[in-house]
Amino acid sequence: MKNKPKTKDSVNSAKKKYELLKNNLLSSEIRERKLRKNIGLLIFIVGIISVFGIFGWVNSIQSQTEAETSQSNFYEAVKMLGTAESKNTETQIVLARQLSAQSQLLLKTEKTKQEVALLLAIESLRLSPNAEASEVITQNNLLYPISYMEHLWLSNGVQIVGFSPNNKYVVSLGNHDNTVRVWEAETGKEISRMTHDYSVWSADISPDGKYVVSSSEDRTIRVWELDTGKEISRMWHGAIIWSVSFSPDGKYVLSSSGDKTTRIWDVKTGNELIRLTNPNSSQAPVAMFSPDGRSVIDNATEISGDLEKLGYTRINFSRGFSSISPNSNFVLLQECEVQSPSGGCDKSVVVVWDIVKGEEVSRISIEKHIWVTRFSTNSQYVLIGGDDNYVHVIDIESDKEISKLPHTSRVYTAAFSPDGKHIISSSDDGVIRLWEIESGLEIANAIQRGVLSVSFSPDGNYIATANNSTARVWKLENNFEIAKMNNGQDPYLVVISQNGEYIISTSSNDGRQSNFVKIWKTETGKEITTLVHDNDVSAIALSSDNKYLITGSFDNIVRVWDVSAGKEISSMRHDDFVYSVAFSPNNEYIVSSSKDKTVRIWNTVTGQEIIKKAFADEISIVAFSLDGRYIVSVGKLTTHVWEAETGLEISKMEHEYQIKSMDFSPDGKSVVLGGDTITRRWHLETGKEITTYETSVSSVDFSPDGNFIVSTDFDTIRLWESDTGKVVNEIKNNANYAVFSPDGKYIVVLNWNSGVANVISANTGKEVIRLNPSIDGFIRFTGFGLNGKYVITSKGDTIQVWLYRPEDLIADACSRVTRNLSLEEWKQYIGDFLPYQAICPQLPIELENVLPPPITPTVVPSLTP
Repeated sequence: MKNKPKTKDSVNSAKKKYELLKNNLLSSEIRERKLRKNIGLLIFIVGIISVFGIFGWVNSIQSQTEAETSQSNFYEAVKMLGTAESKNTETQIVLARQLSAQSQLLLKTEKTKQEVALLLAIESLRLSPNAEASEVITQNNLLYPISYMEHLWLSNGVQIVGFSPNNKYVVSLGNHDNTVRVWEAETGKEISRMTHDYSVWSADISPDGKYVVSSSEDRTIRVWELDTGKEISRMWHGAIIWSVSFSPDGKYVLSSSGDKTTRIWDVKTGNELIRLTNPNSSQAPVAMFSPDGRSVIDNATEISGDLEKLGYTRINFSRGFSSISPNSNFVLLQECEVQSPSGGCDKSVVVVWDIVKGEEVSRISIEKHIWVTRFSTNSQYVLIGGDDNYVHVIDIESDKEISKLPHTSRVYTAAFSPDGKHIISSSDDGVIRLWEIESGLEIANAIQRGVLSVSFSPDGNYIATANNSTARVWKLENNFEIAKMNNGQDPYLVVISQNGEYIISTSSNDGRQSNFVKIWKTETGKEITTLVHDNDVSAIALSSDNKYLITGSFDNIVRVWDVSAGKEISSMRHDDFVYSVAFSPNNEYIVSSSKDKTVRIWNTVTGQEIIKKAFADEISIVAFSLDGRYIVSVGKLTTHVWEAETGLEISKMEHEYQIKSMDFSPDGKSVVLGGDTITRRWHLETGKEITTYETSVSSVDFSPDGNFIVSTDFDTIRLWESDTGKVVNEIKNNANYAVFSPDGKYIVVLNWNSGVANVISANTGKEVIRLNPSIDGFIRFTGFGLNGKYVITSKGDTIQVWLYRPEDLIADACSRVTRNLSLEEWKQYIGDFLPYQAICPQLPIELENVLPPPITPTVVPSLTP
């Protein structure tokens, strides 16, 4: 559609707005803001010097220079805009670049502003899609919040009790709303609610996941059904009950109260069985069930009741302890070694005591007060967090610190992952951090203020956190991948099903022979089944209905598998290695090629050989035409087209070069073959050459409408008119592979050596998204998943699923942030170039700070002449 002609008034109006923009840019307010920002940067640099030394200083200066150069270029670019007509578009582009530069700087230098960096990158991508903003989004390691669970009272007191053993539910308690609640982890839907008369102080989940026990300021302990909230039994103390827990077998409950007693109760009857006391102490004794279910460990001086009758031995200490190791061999003793003048602790000590040997095996001194201590699940490590702003990880056997994980403020709580490889920690700095223990690297973080409680799900895929009034569940994803599949080794072959729902990859059990085939669910990365050959798998294909899988192998055998059952249903034998396999469009037949220089058609279910054709050359690529009528066989110097039903050859294409890539036109009438010296398009039925493209290629691909072909020749990407061979666009890029997206709007480009995937606009040739997996190895393209929504790549031993369209990346990024920019942040980073608004529309903004539009007074006509 043609643009409407601009009137003189509209152009003048645009010019006036442009002059106003220039004046605003040069206003004293802007200059003052720049001055404040420079002072802030100077203070930041001084801080960096004091902590990190010269190396950190140099990096900070570099980053500051980049940001200042970008900002300077921004103002200059806005001043130099040529005409009023192009001003808005050009301003958007320049502002997008400025925001991406700011977001990159924040991503590198300020860990507490990762959410701000992400919001700036989202706005940059919305204004003008660009690779720099997309890298901030895809490399940002914010955890993914998948559900929110809100208690009623906006006050301190929400705690995570834990996940149910099946990972399905999260249990939380609200100190001041008197409730314990069960939520569906993935949706945040409330399943059940248990209510006390006063504040709830402690709760626990039974080992079988059927019950919850809770204790309260109302002096009661109550046992509830987890999924219904129905009360099963009730016990009483004489004062507030501070803590409560189930025994490992779920038969008993242990409680500690302000009435100075610790008691063991029968869950079903509510009867008191054991009472522990310290008559000369102002506090209740410390007591815990050992994780192995054999002992009760306590520091009481008096006991009533028979522990042996309950099946427990008693281990008695003379002093308090904070936790027992999962293997039941150690306890942690925590003490203040040096009191501060104010009554606090200047130096704390944590002792690891060996219960079996009856001796101290480790002693760790930590500056200031300690808030949290934990054993790892394998009982190998201890974590300690406190007022010194670190999480310390201590190896018990060597008594050495193996990691020191920094926050910028006191560490309130931390937990080991179930596999013992990671730690999640929260701090007064408002950041939740996920760490890799062995390397000490921070691999993900989330922004949530005031978190005092964290917990891993039993499968280690999620964490739950709680702050003042809200519990949240976070999915442990990194780099904005939708899914990740660890193959165990570099996959030799990776393909995707026609509907994009499944990914198939080859792998090895010993790192040498790729004789395993794995099938994965694209959207979740879940492994569906693993199939085994006797030798390396050289070819794989999945039927369009996802019912059958074909595998070809260096054991000369083609096998057909039932995917859902994971069983072989038929097998066919060649006389040498199998090179290529494919299904017919209706999945009734299979075609395969081999080093034995034959191509054969087989019945999928019975394995019966239907047609066998011999050739002078080995056939490296074989495929059915889109309508299933023909077979295309690509040999070393000749491509043959023949009828699938009769085996009769109908056309032949001669080429004096090795074919590296082939693609059918969308109408199925032609094929493009790309090789070392020249690329040609041929008519399928006649074998007549339609177009010649004077280039050697590593890949060729038709656009979905068939009007264009994209090719790569290692240093240039070319877009051709498919009918004429005319070059429409050339992009310098050291690419090995390029393919159109299913909607034809984008071209995904891969550079095997750099390991980067670039998404290019098919209309402009400009890079809009950059995917840079943090894994070593060559990057390969697998396909597009689920109606073209995802792009799948493999790199190293890992297959990754990504969003690649700007609009999808923006929507997904908005689902990961918890807020929009504040008005102050908007003024700092975006200024007056855009009105203050929601970057992510589903989240609120500071409405009270947004001025309403001016009201035009209504003129009431006079009733008198």
